[in-house]
Order: sequence, then C-alpha cells, then structure tokens
Amino acid sequence: MDLSIIVPVYNVEDYLVRCLDSIFNQQGAVTFEVIAVEDRSTDRSLEILRSYREKQPGLTVIEHDRNRRLSAARTTGMKAAKGRYIMHVDSDDWLLPGALAELRPFLERGFADVVIFNYAKANELGGLRAVRKIESKREGELHESMLPQFFRSCWSKVVKRDLTTDMVYHELSLNHSEDFVLGVEIFIRANTVMLVPGVYYAYFQNAASLTRTVGIQESIENRVHALEALVLLAQRYGPCGQVIGKALEYQVRRIHKRIAQHSLTETGDVEWEPLLRVIDELDKQQVLSQEITRSVVSVTARLRSLYKYWGPRVMLSYVINGLLFPREGGGWRRGSRRGEKAW
Repeated sequence: MDLSIIVPVYNVEDYLVRCLDSIFNQQGAVTFEVIAVEDRSTDRSLEILRSYREKQPGLTVIEHDRNRRLSAARTTGMKAAKGRYIMHVDSDDWLLPGALAELRPFLERGFADVVIFNYAKANELGGLRAVRKIESKREGELHESMLPQFFRSCWSKVVKRDLTTDMVYHELSLNHSEDFVLGVEIFIRANTVMLVPGVYYAYFQNAASLTRTVGIQESIENRVHALEALVLLAQRYGPCGQVIGKALEYQVRRIHKRIAQHSLTETGDVEWEPLLRVIDELDKQQVLSQEITRSVVSVTARLRSLYKYWGPRVMLSYVINGLLFPREGGGWRRGSRRGEKAW
C-alpha cells in the first residue's frame, strides 16, 4: 500500500462527509487506506463515521475511549498505519480533485522521506485562495534552510511511515501547536525532501475550529507546551545544529504576533513566567547559542514591557512596521477551483 491517510475527528458533523468524499472520490490515485480516529466527539461525528464505513470498506474507524486531544489522535492513526507514506487530513478540510493522482509519481518513486506541497485557504462562502510557499519543483538532501517548511501544518506534507515510529510526539497530548512539534521532529529524522509546486489541499478557515476559539492566556500556554516539547526533543536528539534554536525563535515570533493582536482587540493581563521558565530550561541544557538566547530573552522582555507599560499604541507600530507575518497569497476568488488560470 502506498499511502495511509489519517483523519482525526472531533465534533465536525457538518464537515466530515465533505472531507471523506474528497478522499474517496480521488481518481487515478495511489493505493491508500483511510484511518479516522474518533476522539470522543459530543456531536454526531461517530454516527456519521459508522454510517460512512458501511458503504466504504476502505475506511477504518478507531474510537478513543476518552478525549485525548489532537496529537494523540494523530498518534493513534500513525501507529495503525500500514502505508509506505503517511498523510494527515483534518476533518473540516478536504483534498482538491486530482491531488493524489498528481502525488502518485513522487510517492511511487520513493526517493523523498518528505514530500511538501502547496495548499489553498477556503472560506465559508466557497472562495479559494492559493498559498504558494513553493514556486518550483526541487528535490535533494534536507538542510536547515528548509526548516520553516516544517513549522507549518502537518497536512501540507506526506511523510514516510518509517520516520513516525517511537517519537517524542507520541508522548504528547496537545490540541494546539502540535503539528509544529511533529514537523520539527520529522525534520530531525528525515534525510531527503521533495518540494512540489502543486496545490493539493483545501484548508477551511473554520471560525469554530480549535485554533480560532482560544483566549490570549490559553494561546500563550499552548505555545509554552510546544516549547516544553522542544525541551524533550533536545533531550532525545541533542542540539541538532541550529534546529532547536530556530524552532524556539519561530515560536517567540508567533507569540509576538498573538500579543500584538490581543493588545489591539482584547483586554487582560498575560502571564509570562511559564514562557521564561521554558527558555531558561533550554538554555540550561546548552542547546541554544548565546546569540539565540540573548535574542529570545530580549524579545520576550521587550514584549512584556511594551504590553505592560505602553499598550496598544506601540503594539500597533509593530504591525505597521511589518514585524509580524505578512499576508500570504493573492486575493480571494469566489468559486475558484484548483488549476484555474486565476491561480
């Protein structure tokens, strides 16, 4: 079997059939299995899965006995997988038509440990906007310049199953930033990569999703948990060149963005001590260079001071001066489809 597609499921009754149909309706695709991991939903998601399985025997449904969070659902799926490669599809997203057929030659060739591709953002009005992080096809040995590709969502890549055994990630129970941790660990383990410019995946910007329904303090706590996972990765694999340090810097930048957004739209204090504690722990393990440590701690201290004493006006200057992540891709095109010239 070429591919195992893992679909974590939790309270997605309105989107689940669309997701599964997009997979099973693929034409000319690689041989694949679909493993849906039901993480104790409180809506009709499990009922929908059972009904779908009756008409589609290629669907395997694994039921958790309690809610174990997204990282655990992915882990359950990876441990049950039999394919040569593993792909993750979130249950409110979908595969674009022809995606697996276009990925087929890359997977059958088997050169790359990781295949990374582009995706589209989808809104509730049916619009699609391509996000082209990859402009041309490239393949070769993995090097640290490609690390940012691994910070992003796990559904934008296909990974050899052999890389997913006995992972630090398997020990986690996270709903947020979990794919960041998974990506960093895969990067540490992988040797070869292929970058493909095709757009194969639709990421649905669901207002009720886990990533869009958390407050500022919970958001910071989730980032702290991701940094704690970096400590575990450093203990297992060592410094790994600049990998852990760059991953830490990336997370601090994301915290920077979240705090700036918060200061402009919300009220309430932020507790910084857990973040500083994790950074200190990484520093004690000597996995960070002095330059990285000084940079991260100074940025954290500056953000704390700005937020506490100067408030939204200075934070707005951060936005105006472009220190936050720029918008990605082109404008919305209502009703666009993969492969149209508008992309």
